[in-house]
Amino acid sequence: MSVPEVFHRLGEAVRHHVEARTASIPPAYDYGALPAFPGLREAIDGVKLPKELTSVWNAQFNEVKNDEFYLLNQKWPKTIREQRWHRDPVTGKFWPQLSYAHQVSYRDNPNMGDIKY
Repeated sequence: MSVPEVFHRLGEAVRHHVEARTASIPPAYDYGALPAFPGLREAIDGVKLPKELTSVWNAQFNEVKNDEFYLLNQKWPKTIREQRWHRDPVTGKFWPQLSYAHQVSYRDNPNMGDIKY
């Protein structure tokens, strides 16, 4: 390992250590309604899409609505909405929800799937 890489890794380790102790979940803010764009709704309503395309979109919408969808080349198991993004689609198990990202041992965890999902 080169000297610059050693310094880089030390810097990253210090940064992760500090962030794990100072990071917090920011509160949810209400930013109000989205800005209105005059004429946008009329322009969208005037677009005629091919029936084949709208059929595909409706089928995909129904799959997602029924919690039966493919994402990142994986069929995701049915999960309540609040836990969906903590679930490992390969094993069906859940990753820690309240742990800081760099505190989760994913490389040496034989009980979970690939973290890249």
